[in-house]
Amino acid sequence: MILLSPTDPSVPIAWDAGSTPGTDISIRVGADVGPSAFIIRTMERTGQRMNDAGQVTGVVDDARTMAELAVREALLVMLDQTYPRDSLATRMEEIAEEASVVDWSEWEFTQIVVDGVGFALRVRHQQPPGFVAIADLGDAVVTMRGKELPADRRFTLHRRL
Repeated sequence: MILLSPTDPSVPIAWDAGSTPGTDISIRVGADVGPSAFIIRTMERTGQRMNDAGQVTGVVDDARTMAELAVREALLVMLDQTYPRDSLATRMEEIAEEASVVDWSEWEFTQIVVDGVGFALRVRHQQPPGFVAIADLGDAVVTMRGKELPADRRFTLHRRL
């Protein structure tokens, strides 16, 4: 297991529903509502492997794919739970299409500090107010999304022993 969490132990965290045990873990950071809440998804680099069905699996970790993943997750969360069923598939296709258009001019770099080491965090602010972000930490790749980019960007990477 590998996951990124805030260094400050007083910041509440909880498992997020999107987690996959082991190598793809999402946590909710901060309160469930308000500008302090955001999601961190940590995906461990496991290399390309063959599964029992003979298919190649692994974390897609290039910046463009990570950006598309982060934007898609943020847009899907904004779907209203009462979205009309007959329009849902069309709207999901539109979201996938919108997320696939990565315009790097809309992204800026800032720094996160992970266990004392500065890493580049690529951030895109979007409407309605919110952000998505991606980072390459070497052993893992990370996406973040939420209403407001945290002011304290010090994190710890927890690794299985």
